[in-house]
Amino acid sequence: MLISAFCGSAAAKTRAAPAPAGGMPGAAPGAMGMGMGAAAAPMSQKPGATMPGAAPGAMGMGMGAAAAPMSQKPAAPAPPPGPPANISIATVDTSKVPGDQRAAITSLSNLFNSCVPLANNPAKKREMDDNTKKIGQLFWRLNAGDVSEGVVPKLLQLCAAIDAADWHTANHIQVQMTTTDWEECGFWLSAVKRLIKMRQLGG
Repeated sequence: MLISAFCGSAAAKTRAAPAPAGGMPGAAPGAMGMGMGAAAAPMSQKPGATMPGAAPGAMGMGMGAAAAPMSQKPAAPAPPPGPPANISIATVDTSKVPGDQRAAITSLSNLFNSCVPLANNPAKKREMDDNTKKIGQLFWRLNAGDVSEGVVPKLLQLCAAIDAADWHTANHIQVQMTTTDWEECGFWLSAVKRLIKMRQLGG
């Protein structure tokens, strides 16, 4: 009888005992902690990863990480073509030289050809190679319409003096053009000066 009473009292105390702190009666161990902690802790995400279902690049665009496309400078226009590197009096095209300027082609070609026999040493021959190249460039520019209107009359006066073997006048015009038109004409004036000098000395 005493044993039965003792057992009944112990069972009552067990039923009345409070639940462990932080847990709900009958809940699995740790369930309460997971329920409270999961809501507070933010989900960590690796850099560059996107959320499930997000469009590609959405995270980068949202964070301002997308770089603006680099602007490209417009391409510079190609420079106009110049005379060929191996140009010469014999090879240059003069088919488009205006009729009133063709006298310069004839005059300077004749001056060059008259000096060829006078180039009787290697130094003079190299000089003649340079002369034909520079005068060929002048012919190329005449053919392309690339000689200024202010230079054309002076060139024709120079050639008229050369045709008349008036070396004094030819030298005078050449010196004047060296002073006033060197930027445009310097490359061929030096060749004409050498040819005039060679022609004078050659008789």
